[in-house]
Amino acid sequence: MLEVEYKVIRDRQLKELELGDDLLSKTPVSRLYTESYEFVKSQRIKCLLIGDCDFTEKTFIRDGIEDLPERIDLSLVTDIMTGPSPQITSTPWSPPKVNLRHLSTNTIMTNNNLSQDLTFSLLSGPDTVLTGFIARDYTQYSEWTDRLNMLFDKNINSKDTVEYIHILTEIGVKVKLLDLSGE
Repeated sequence: MLEVEYKVIRDRQLKELELGDDLLSKTPVSRLYTESYEFVKSQRIKCLLIGDCDFTEKTFIRDGIEDLPERIDLSLVTDIMTGPSPQITSTPWSPPKVNLRHLSTNTIMTNNNLSQDLTFSLLSGPDTVLTGFIARDYTQYSEWTDRLNMLFDKNINSKDTVEYIHILTEIGVKVKLLDLSGE
């Protein structure tokens, strides 16, 4: 290192800075963002496929989905409605038209004072609700709605998932920068 001319070292450092600036440009970062999004999407969809969700009691299924007591054909689902839907909201004088399924306990809820902020429905048309769900908390609500939205290639709703993807992208940028500098 002592025998190398200053000009050679300076040129090398300028070249490394140029590569670093190229990495921090929008194209590589957007590519890393896309990779992070696809990673989270595949992770969330796998959770749906293998049934790795938050239930208080586990049911042993021997022969796959044919053993499930209740199923929803997702090919019929055209949209996901978050919040209270017209067919789910109830008034004190009329019961809800669709039963809500509690995600943690898998029990059917028909109580009129359910938290409407944590409800979502699977729709098979503009006015046809296949089923409705209610989550126990905001985290469970955002995980379920984001999983389903990612499954149907729709936008994610929760700030937590967006933040998670952003953090993964930042980690990817830092790893690429470490790789460039040779450390």
